[in-house]
Amino acid sequence: MKRILNWFRLRKLEDDLNRELQYHIDRRVTDLIHSGLPEPEARRRVALELGGATQVREEVRDIWLSRWLRDFVYDLRFSPDARHFAATVSQGGKDRLLLDGKVLASFDSIVTGTLTFSPDGLHTAAAVRDGKRYRLLIDGEMVGGFDALSQGRLAIDEKNMLHGFGVVQGKLVGVTVSLGG
Repeated sequence: MKRILNWFRLRKLEDDLNRELQYHIDRRVTDLIHSGLPEPEARRRVALELGGATQVREEVRDIWLSRWLRDFVYDLRFSPDARHFAATVSQGGKDRLLLDGKVLASFDSIVTGTLTFSPDGLHTAAAVRDGKRYRLLIDGEMVGGFDALSQGRLAIDEKNMLHGFGVVQGKLVGVTVSLGG
C-alpha cells in the first residue's frame, strides 16, 4: 500500500531524491577538495564519476517503478480466450490470488510461476503455502497436503487434468487432479 501512496506523493519523492543526490555530490566534492583538488576540478571529477545527475535520477525512477510492479503484481496470467485474468498480489505479508480483479483467496505465499488456467479458460490452479504445508488451490478450493511442491509450473492438459509433483514424507509423488468439465 505504501508504494501506491508513493505515486500520489511523487513530488515529495522527487524532492527527497534531489536532496539525497545533492548531499552525495557535495560530500564527494568536499572529500576531493580536502585531498588537494581545486573546487572546479573536484566538481568536474564528481560529474564524471557520477555520470550525470539526470541519468542517476532516471535510473532511480526506473527502479521505483519496476520494484513496485514486481512487488505488487508478481504473477499475472490470462485465460486462453483472454476473457479472464488471474494475478498474484503481495500485500501486508500475505499473498492474494485475484480472479478477474476480485480476491479469491489469501495465503502465506503462492508459489511463483504455478498460477495457471485450464485450456478452456474455466478453471484456475496454483500451488500455495499455508502454514508449513503446501497445497493446491483449484478453483478456490484447497486440495491435498504436501511437504513441498515442484517449483516449476503446474500443467493442465486438454482433458482438464492438472499435473505436477509434490513431496510427502520425503517421497516424490506425482499429482494428478481432475478439474471437471
